[in-house]
Amino acid sequence: MKLDDVGDTGYFPDVKIDPTTQSVAVGYHDFSSRKLKFYYAPSLQTGVTPETIDTGTGAANSGESGWVGTDSALIFNGANLFAVYQDATRGDLKLAKRAATWQLLPAIRTAGAVGFFADGILIDGKMFASHAKIHARLVAGEPHVDNALIVEPVPAQ
Repeated sequence: MKLDDVGDTGYFPDVKIDPTTQSVAVGYHDFSSRKLKFYYAPSLQTGVTPETIDTGTGAANSGESGWVGTDSALIFNGANLFAVYQDATRGDLKLAKRAATWQLLPAIRTAGAVGFFADGILIDGKMFASHAKIHARLVAGEPHVDNALIVEPVPAQ
């Protein structure tokens, strides 16, 4: 069954079941538009228009756009739904919250090339994000790798 077949889409999907309604939730990257998209329906069905979590648009009137939604994960926290994901252009780990429309919240981490392979979990009512920092540089002509797996709390929202 095709949930979205417009353009080059469906990368890095994360599928969850809403614990409150039992609806199907899917977050994924749309390569054609560079957006992070979201499918939500009571069951797997066609004809559902996906929501846009993040358009990747830069600051107002900047003309900038980025690749957002790679390595995304959905986290249900009670009646709230969050998306943790990478902004591949800026190398940031970002956070969004679903309300009447998706709200882009302050980035979780912006230092260095972070957000790779993002995932999230709820433990005892607290949200955590896991992701990789990938960094390599030359030191005295030799490659020096400074990669790390990071697990950090998501600020209360």
